[in-house]
Amino acid sequence: MSILKAILPWWFIAAIFLTGLHQHLQWNTSYSPDFLNNYLDPFLAPIIILHLFWIDRQLLYVKDKKPLSELQILIITLMLILFSEVVFPLISENFYVDPYDCIAFFLGGLTYLKLTRQKRVA
Repeated sequence: MSILKAILPWWFIAAIFLTGLHQHLQWNTSYSPDFLNNYLDPFLAPIIILHLFWIDRQLLYVKDKKPLSELQILIITLMLILFSEVVFPLISENFYVDPYDCIAFFLGGLTYLKLTRQKRVA
């Protein structure tokens, strides 16, 4: 597998594209479905952030090509939930607590786990 395919798999590119498209639609057009506005970003954020963390590991620890462990994925996802649903609402009125965001973050973490554990088809 080429290094570029390992660092930039299709699902990572798709998550970034969907996030950008959603932000464009939300801020530059009148198209704004509530469900996507509320839960797409929390779902995609762990996928993007966890993979960026993995890429960072590849740059710093070249010999460690293993995927993130289940424990690492869980801890990072829980930290995202803690900051977005507890810390940020405490420091700014622009953020609010939504328990469904926690579910979306958790599902994003599970999706990342599933995507990185796929069997490779040659």
